[in-house]
Amino acid sequence: MSLTLRQIVRRLNAHHARTSAGFYGDGQLPGRWFRARIVRGTTLEVHDWITWVAVPDGTCFRDHNGRQFLTVIYPPSDTPVAGMPAR
Repeated sequence: MSLTLRQIVRRLNAHHARTSAGFYGDGQLPGRWFRARIVRGTTLEVHDWITWVAVPDGTCFRDHNGRQFLTVIYPPSDTPVAGMPAR
């Protein structure tokens, strides 16, 4: 069973709150991220303290030790908005 976008946001934000270390994206979305949100009910975005960036489908997030803890899979009804990177 895949997670809803709301569950993904809660898990990412809880991870940062618990570790105070942020979370790291994979090759599709490199960098260190600190917060997550849902935009228009269809798009997941993450924040690096400067800007919000849309998360591509299939992005894996890792903790500060490199362990994968979450893969973003958009639910079939939650089609990312135009302008997001193609998968």
